[in-house]
Amino acid sequence: MPAEDIVQALTGYTERVAATQTLRDYYTGRHQLRFATHDFEAKYGDIVRSLRENLIPGVVAAYADKTHVEAWSADDEALDTAVLEGLDRLHARVTREKYLTGSAFVLVWPGPDGSPQPHFHRSHELIPTVDPMRQGRLLHVVKPIFDRQERLPRANIYYPDRVERFVYETPRLGKGERPDWGRYMRPEAWVPYTIDGEPDVIRHSMGDVPVLWFKHDDDGPESWGRSVIAEAIPLQDALNTSIAQMVVLGEAYARPFWYLLNYKAAQDGSFLSDPAFARALAAAQTQAAETASVEQARFDPTQGSIFATDAAGPFGQLDPPDMTRLLQVQDGIALKIARVTGIPPFYLSQSPSDIPSGEALRKLQVRIDTSVRTANKESAPVWRGLKLLLGMDDAPPVFADPNPSTRAERIDEAKAMRDLGYSLEDCLRHVEQTKDVSELLSRAEEAQARSTEALGRSLAAGRIPASY
Repeated sequence: MPAEDIVQALTGYTERVAATQTLRDYYTGRHQLRFATHDFEAKYGDIVRSLRENLIPGVVAAYADKTHVEAWSADDEALDTAVLEGLDRLHARVTREKYLTGSAFVLVWPGPDGSPQPHFHRSHELIPTVDPMRQGRLLHVVKPIFDRQERLPRANIYYPDRVERFVYETPRLGKGERPDWGRYMRPEAWVPYTIDGEPDVIRHSMGDVPVLWFKHDDDGPESWGRSVIAEAIPLQDALNTSIAQMVVLGEAYARPFWYLLNYKAAQDGSFLSDPAFARALAAAQTQAAETASVEQARFDPTQGSIFATDAAGPFGQLDPPDMTRLLQVQDGIALKIARVTGIPPFYLSQSPSDIPSGEALRKLQVRIDTSVRTANKESAPVWRGLKLLLGMDDAPPVFADPNPSTRAERIDEAKAMRDLGYSLEDCLRHVEQTKDVSELLSRAEEAQARSTEALGRSLAAGRIPASY
């Protein structure tokens, strides 16, 4: 029964939405910050909350930037330009979502003109159920919907031949309230939805569930994919902690100088602006002035240092904190993130001196390149299914090599191929990386003919060209 299918799909859905939202928060820079004590949060909370060096987008981009479709069809010229542009844009969104959260969806549904149109969905917006008898296919897909106009929880459930629409019988939510999907678990409360005047059951002729499920590094047909940033999140927290420690150390070091230099903080919320502290500071300054045996001189940072003591001696110098180790820790954390995610360190460090080239660069990128190639092979059948639902050919897309050789490298390889006896046509094809080399071959043959003719004229004139 459709209502039971909805309830089953919503089991554990709230927890999955929360886990997915955590991944999105770290991608956008909304990181979780944990404070040791309430006193620390009161003193430094506002400062620390504004501090972050977000390396998470770099991890996602390292994978997504290497995933490109070279050709959607054997004959791209036969495809409509709008379709090509739409598929390229869709592929970019699916790829980023797949690497960020582990999964992404595309729902195909007839547009206003009746032709099927693809609609991108994030990983938490659809709940798929795999057919246990045919694990390469979906049995049905549930789409939870919050009807903002009616302020009610709804759900569409997509089958191979129809979509059925339901609404949960519950009091309307107030303004600003969001549905708690874990509470809508009574099948009898899910009733057909016809409030908008459309039927509760809409038939389609696509022959299959019109949803494509893209996954990264999954354990099987029924499992969700894995995010490439999951292992990097604890290290990102450590990086934020290190940055906070560096700033707080500087702040703590500066406060005794504020006292000695009679500095008054302008910002609100600081303990310096507290009336009790102001009274204590004024009393201390008055007492110091009364007991001073020498005339107080203004502090000149270019001429001396500040010393402080609360007794007759010995004196202690206020040395600044050593930030070197904290900076080393931050660099080390960036290297750890690169190591656990499989990306080369230079993706997270923009220092040109650290970027290798040539064969060293290829070896450094073997892990991420292999992962991208595997992901492309796994997603190829899903993209083929999308093309079929859109009325295109049944050929899978052609993915670009994530680490292609440069033109200079291909020329050197072509020279070696020529020495081994490969035809000129094969060598030119290798250099240009294209099947159509007839024009290049014709130009090469013309150049060879001109060279042979020039040699013949030189020999007839009794001289041999020095450049031949």
